[in-house]
Amino acid sequence: MIGGYMSFAGAHGSAGYGATVLADVLPVRLALTDDRTELPTGAVPVVVGEHQITSAAPRWDEPFLGYNKVAPREGAQTLLAINDDPLLVVGAHGRGRTAAFTSDCAPHWCPHHTATSPAQQHTIAKLVDWLG
Repeated sequence: MIGGYMSFAGAHGSAGYGATVLADVLPVRLALTDDRTELPTGAVPVVVGEHQITSAAPRWDEPFLGYNKVAPREGAQTLLAINDDPLLVVGAHGRGRTAAFTSDCAPHWCPHHTATSPAQQHTIAKLVDWLG
């Protein structure tokens, strides 16, 4: 799942994914109220977990402008964080793999220079391969 204004709990809690079956599948616990964290000055992600998704990744140097605040589930692994909050969490459900990327991939929280950065492109490509 990828974040945004109408993802996870979303604006004013109106996305409401915490009350759906996805709440049990995702590697994160979802809020039922507004979970958006705005960062008008931006924040650069930090790699916090070793994983094939983050191995050999270019250095993050471009900021995100916000994210949905979630908490990792027990057994899930946080790979990227912003201000000590999870940005990318991976886990398993049944025989499958799951992931939560808590910022968006659109210009609101992910400016063009971030979306096209080597670190973002590497991470998303590796994530899609891993989820495969």
